[in-house]
Amino acid sequence: MDTAAFPERWHSIPREIAALMPNQPTLPYAAHLILNSIARHSYQLYQHSLRVSHMAWHMSQTLGLPTYEHQQLWLAALLHDCGKTRLPRSVIVRPALGSPHWEVALYHQHVNEGIAILQAYPSLHGLIPLLAEHHERLDGTGFPRGSKYPTRSAQIIALANALDHLRAQPNSLSNNLQGLIDQAIGQDWDSTVAATALSAWRQTNLAEAG
Repeated sequence: MDTAAFPERWHSIPREIAALMPNQPTLPYAAHLILNSIARHSYQLYQHSLRVSHMAWHMSQTLGLPTYEHQQLWLAALLHDCGKTRLPRSVIVRPALGSPHWEVALYHQHVNEGIAILQAYPSLHGLIPLLAEHHERLDGTGFPRGSKYPTRSAQIIALANALDHLRAQPNSLSNNLQGLIDQAIGQDWDSTVAATALSAWRQTNLAEAG
């Protein structure tokens, strides 16, 4: 569902974040601008961004991240897909296996587009490494650079992102969650990060959040 059917969301964004995470600090103005552009581009993408940030917030609490890292992770999770606002709405969702190469390459471009967006806001430059790595994997099979050993915070965002995509598939979470854990350990994500984060996800019933 696109935001063409919705009025301007600028004033509703803080209320929606507060409803999801009541103790969250005020959203920085630059992040508010970007999140508003996400909502205007695609309401589906906006809702996904809220859910991922919510899950990442709880996961990072369980891991005991320092306050500053915790806050940066939350903001990066909230804006992780902002680069998709520069792509056609048809590639908001990751292309299925067997999709044309050009479509996959275009989808992968959203990471670099997101970096470019954050570079325009000096106050958000600290989020760039997290956004840049949220599709990277420990074994180097991620994108856009295929680099190994993404940071702990980037792995949390990646896990929250993957879980939210599973959430969108009816009845998939109960069937696929253990498989995701088994596949993730040592291949996609660090074992401690994956085990702790997924445990937090289960304990807080985030499968039904948002």
